[in-house]
Amino acid sequence: MADNDGMKRTLQDLVDDDIQISPEKLDSVIRETISEGAIRALQSIKEKGHNALAYEKNERIGFEERNYAVWKEPLDLLELFLLTTIDLGGDFNHKYRPEAAKNNDFVFEALTRLHGRACQVGHEILTLLKSGYADGANARWRTLHEIVVISYFIKEHGKEMAERYLLYDYIESYQSINDYIKNTALYERHRAILGDELPSQDEMERIKRTKDELCARFGKGFSREYGWAADGTGKITFKDLEREVGIDHLRPYYKMANISIHAGPKGVRFSLGSPNNNIIPVGASNMGLADPGMNTVISLLNMNVALLNTRPDVDHLITLKAMSLLADEVKDAFYRCHKITWAEYERRKGL
Repeated sequence: MADNDGMKRTLQDLVDDDIQISPEKLDSVIRETISEGAIRALQSIKEKGHNALAYEKNERIGFEERNYAVWKEPLDLLELFLLTTIDLGGDFNHKYRPEAAKNNDFVFEALTRLHGRACQVGHEILTLLKSGYADGANARWRTLHEIVVISYFIKEHGKEMAERYLLYDYIESYQSINDYIKNTALYERHRAILGDELPSQDEMERIKRTKDELCARFGKGFSREYGWAADGTGKITFKDLEREVGIDHLRPYYKMANISIHAGPKGVRFSLGSPNNNIIPVGASNMGLADPGMNTVISLLNMNVALLNTRPDVDHLITLKAMSLLADEVKDAFYRCHKITWAEYERRKGL
């Protein structure tokens, strides 16, 4: 209120002094008043911020403790599964990398890197689940699902497909700067705003030459989306990859995860953590963790299958069977906790 009064007094003083206010003068006064008011408002936010941050930290810690108390069994089992998956990947990489490097094994290189990324995404999902962000965990699971589908596709198609996949990195670099290559004015305007974050003209020309060389080798369609997977057979989509590797039964969950990623109207009404669509969720919830949790352990198991079956032996089969049994325990535990939280929600709704 004080800031508004200050602006009114400033303008009123000009009027009382019988000064002719030009549009430029009025604009200057308003800008100055807004700037001064913003500085005072920022100072007030920071002064109050210490207490607000301390309160929020205590609330978050308290919620996470209560959330863990409810979901302890499935969260612990999922973390155990993830840690075991990380150990499997590390041991596999250490044991077989010398041989793979000697044989220029692109399948090994692609799948070990994809397995590592799957473990990282698994950690992100687990962190979100522990903090009560089911929609965020589901969104990250979508990425995990894509990693698994691509891993299976590469494993089934072999060395040449793996090489195409790894080389497609250059195509994605080209695609990220394609608009700038076509439009110098756009490049200069965005570079002025973003600073040195854009590549130089020489670097862009080098990336374009590499892209042209790859398209000459693999065909013009190589530069399309999923062009590495098309193998000269025309356009291909991620849905095609899902169907070919036999994981398309998870597509309904994949589509549901899209809701949490994109800004469509469904996303402002639907939330895993909030069964009541009339509530606008702005934070954590101890509901809705089962779907992303169960999907995550399924995808991590599939990732292990894709990797270890590139070097099939009895030990790997025993390991995968044990992991499958553990995955079943994870899913059962998530489902039990889901029923508990849903029953509690129904009870509170009836009060």
